[in-house]
Amino acid sequence: MTAPTAPPVGDNVRAPAAERIGPLEVVGRVVVAGGEPRCHRAWPGAEVAANGDLVVAYKEGSTHHLVDDEVVFVTRSADGGRTWERRALAGLPGRGYWTAHGLTRLASGDLLLRINFGWHGESTAENPRGRWCSTAMTRSSDHGRQWQEFGPIADLPPLDPRMHLSYGRAWELADGRIIAPFYGNPRGEPDKNARSVVVAYSSDGGLTWGDCVLVHDHHKDPSLCASETDLLQLPDGRLMVVSRANAKLSLYRAYSEDEGRTWSALEPTGLPGQCPAITLLASGAILCLYRDVTEDQLGVGVGISRDLGQTWEAVGHLYRGPNKDCAYPSPVLLEDGTVFTPYYTSAEPRRATGSCEIHGVRLREV
Repeated sequence: MTAPTAPPVGDNVRAPAAERIGPLEVVGRVVVAGGEPRCHRAWPGAEVAANGDLVVAYKEGSTHHLVDDEVVFVTRSADGGRTWERRALAGLPGRGYWTAHGLTRLASGDLLLRINFGWHGESTAENPRGRWCSTAMTRSSDHGRQWQEFGPIADLPPLDPRMHLSYGRAWELADGRIIAPFYGNPRGEPDKNARSVVVAYSSDGGLTWGDCVLVHDHHKDPSLCASETDLLQLPDGRLMVVSRANAKLSLYRAYSEDEGRTWSALEPTGLPGQCPAITLLASGAILCLYRDVTEDQLGVGVGISRDLGQTWEAVGHLYRGPNKDCAYPSPVLLEDGTVFTPYYTSAEPRRATGSCEIHGVRLREV
C-alpha cells in the first residue's frame, strides 16, 4: 500500500507552526467538505484505500436528525487532502441516511461501509420513540469510486430491530470472519433511553450479520447506558472496546481474550467523552479521540494510553467549539506513521439546526 504523501500547503491545507497536543504534533489541517450550500455536515468515517487514496464518508442534511433528509456522501483525495472528489452514495425522500466512524478496508482491498438509516413517525405504545433506525452494509472494490447495492438490514437478536445502529471499526479475524460493534435499544425493553452494546460476526464479507455477543447488557447493568463503541485489535491478540457511557458522560473500556465471545466488564477510562475512536500508533501507544463534553472544553479531545488501554491520560484538544454538536473523529494510521482524522465542526449559529463542516487533521508522534 502506498500511503498519501504529506499534505501540501495550498488553498485547502494549512500547516500550523509547532502546534503540539501532548506527544503529537499537527502536520496540517484541511477542509474535507464545507462551504456552500451551508448545511449540517457530520459524522465522518475515514479509511486509506488500497491505492493510497484517503476516503471519507459523511452525511449532509438540514439538521441534526430533526428532518429525514440526510444523504451519505463519499469523498476521496488522491493528493494527500489538497483536493476532494465528492459523490452521493445513499439517500431517499422521507428517509435519513448517515454513517460515522467505522469505514474499514478489508484484506482483499475492498472497503466496507455500514450505513445507518431511519425516519420519524408517530409515537406509539410499541414504539414510544416515534423513530426507526436500522443498519445496512455496502462495499466498494475500486477504492471508493463505486459502491454495491445495500445488503440486508442487520438483524441482531439482542437489539430492537426498530432501533439499532452501527458505530466503530470492523476487524477481520484469523478465520476470515469480520467482527464489528453495534448498539441499540434492548429488544423488548420499554425504556426508550436504554442501550446495550454487541459485537456481531459476518462470514460473508460483511453482507449479513447473524451471530452476535453482548458486550454490555443493559438488563444486567442499567447504570451506564452504553452506546457508541469502537473496537481495536491489540498487539497481544486481545480485543478492546471503548464505549460511550451516556449516563456517566464518560468513556469506558473492556477486553476480550477469545475474539469477542466473552468480555470483561466495562470500566471507566477517566476520559470525559462521547463518540470514541481509537487507533494504535506507531510507537505502540493507543490514541483515543472523542467529543469532550466538559462544559468549558467542548470539542475533539485527545487521550493517550501507553499500557494497552489500562490507564489513560487526556492530553489536549484537536478542536474547540462553541457547542456539543461537533466532533465524531475517525483516525486512521498511515503507512508513514502519521495519523489522519476527520471530524465535524460545531453547528452554528446554534446546535442541531446550524451549519457545520467536515475538517481534517494530520498528526505525527514527536
